[in-house]
Amino acid sequence: PSLNDQRRYDYFFLEAVRMQNMERYDAALDLLQHCVSINPAAAEAYFYQSMLYAMMQNDTLTLKLLDKAVSLRPDNYIYLEQAAKAYYNYGMKEKTIAAFERLAATHKERTDVLQVLIDLYQEQKAYDQMLRCIQQLEQIDGSTVETALMKVKAYELKEDMKMAYKVLQNLV
Repeated sequence: PSLNDQRRYDYFFLEAVRMQNMERYDAALDLLQHCVSINPAAAEAYFYQSMLYAMMQNDTLTLKLLDKAVSLRPDNYIYLEQAAKAYYNYGMKEKTIAAFERLAATHKERTDVLQVLIDLYQEQKAYDQMLRCIQQLEQIDGSTVETALMKVKAYELKEDMKMAYKVLQNLV
C-alpha cells in the first residue's frame, strides 16, 4: 500500500481497537472491514475480526478469519496458536494436531505445546507420535522421572510391556 493508504489503515485500525476496548463491537467490526478494504493483506485486521466473532460465538466466521490471518502470516505464532485452540474447541482434531505440530516445529523450546500434542496423540491412540513428542521433551528438559513415567504409560497403551519395563529399569 501507498504511504497514504498505510496511514489511513493505521488510523482506522487503531480506531477499531479503541471501539473494541469501549465494547462497541459492531463499530469495531465495521472499522476492521474498512481496514481490509484498504489493505486486503493485513493479517492483524482478520485476526482481530476473528476474535470479535469468537466473542459473538460465530464459529464459521471465527475460523474463516483465523485461517486467513494464519495464511497471510504463517510465521506469527500467536495467530497459529489461537487457530489451534479454536480448532480444538470446535472438535477439529486433525487441524488441531497440524497446527500444534507447526507450533512445535517453529518454537522448539515450547514444552507446553509438546504437552498438548502428547495429550492429543493419546486421545487419537497415536502412541508412536506420543513417544516422539516425549522424546522431544527429553531433549529440551533432559530425562526426568516425569518423562520416564510418560514413556511407560505410552508403551503400556501401545501394549509394549517389554519397553515399558525397560524404561522403568532405566529409571531405577
